Amino acid sequence: MGQHRLARHQLGEDRQGPARRGLHQLGPETGGWRCATTAEERALIDRAAEVAGTDLTSVAVNSLTDAAHRVLADRDRFALSPEAAAEWERINRRLAEELAGLGLLMQRPSPFTG
Repeated sequence: MGQHRLARHQLGEDRQGPARRGLHQLGPETGGWRCATTAEERALIDRAAEVAGTDLTSVAVNSLTDAAHRVLADRDRFALSPEAAAEWERINRRLAEELAGLGLLMQRPSPFTG
C-alpha cells in the first residue's frame, strides 16, 4: 500500500472517495471492526493512546465498553428470565434491617445537619 493510499485509508477513505464515518464490522472470520474517522479524530485518539502508554486497540475497546456500560446503566426496563425475576423479587422482599451495613449507616449523624 503506497504512502498516499495508506494516508487515505487511515482517514477513512477508499478508492471511491470518503467512506461513511462510523464503525463497520469486518467479516466473521476476523471478529474485528473498522472505524472510519476524520484526521482530527484519529490524531486525538492516537494522542490518547500515547499518553496512556497503550495502543489504539486498547483505547478503542476501553472507550467502547465504557460507553456501553453508560448506555446499559441508564436503562429503566429490564427483560429477566423467570428465574432471574424470582431472584429479583426475593432480594427486594428482604427487610431493610437485613441489609448489611444499613443499620450502621442509619445510626451515623446526618452530614446535612449541623
